[in-house]
Amino acid sequence: MITFEPSDIKRPALDALAKEIATAVLKYRSRNEDITVFLRRSGNTLESYNRFYKQWSAQFNKRKHPADVLEFSALLGKIGTVCADDKDWKKLRGLIAESLFEPFFDKKHSGSLKGYGVKVLIDGVPVLYRPAVITETDRNRQSVDAGAWDGEVGEFVEVKFSPNAFQEKDINYLKLLEQHLEEKEIKHEIVLATFDDIIMTKGELKDKNLIDDSSKFKIIGREDFIQY
Repeated sequence: MITFEPSDIKRPALDALAKEIATAVLKYRSRNEDITVFLRRSGNTLESYNRFYKQWSAQFNKRKHPADVLEFSALLGKIGTVCADDKDWKKLRGLIAESLFEPFFDKKHSGSLKGYGVKVLIDGVPVLYRPAVITETDRNRQSVDAGAWDGEVGEFVEVKFSPNAFQEKDINYLKLLEQHLEEKEIKHEIVLATFDDIIMTKGELKDKNLIDDSSKFKIIGREDFIQY
């Protein structure tokens, strides 16, 4: 038996902006590429975002653009006012990726038990990853970005914009989850969702020794889950 419990700390302002950006992106196919490039190039700090946004948005002052393009630019400009620090900015990047993935997951698992940013409980016991040694990339982890259970089969997903965003703590938690599911003989699929090329993502994860040829994790790209 699989159940879910909320785990992620709620940040209403960040959550709302992430969903607003995701909704705007899903209106037009071209914005799928736009948001991916924007988030890659805007860096991991609020300072780098502000610098990149100023440069990126300057193009809209030089000639006329459709109203929806100007609205999208203004929406991305709200990031600088909603995020108070680098931690907020990093959190928001992840929330945007998850918000773009959620409509697909909702539709795929309509009628099933679902959760986002949740602990996975197997027969009432949460799966908690607690490494013996805490490092910069390997630390406590206790949740999945998305989980679904239909009474027979479970699906558990980690969503990242870039392969570089997958860290030891993410993969080690999923390996532990997989171990517990197999011990209980629970049918399941564990998915790594990326906005990058699938083959490149798999190669980078192998290079970082996060997965190998024996890994059963399924890797999907944005073309698999962003639908218009």
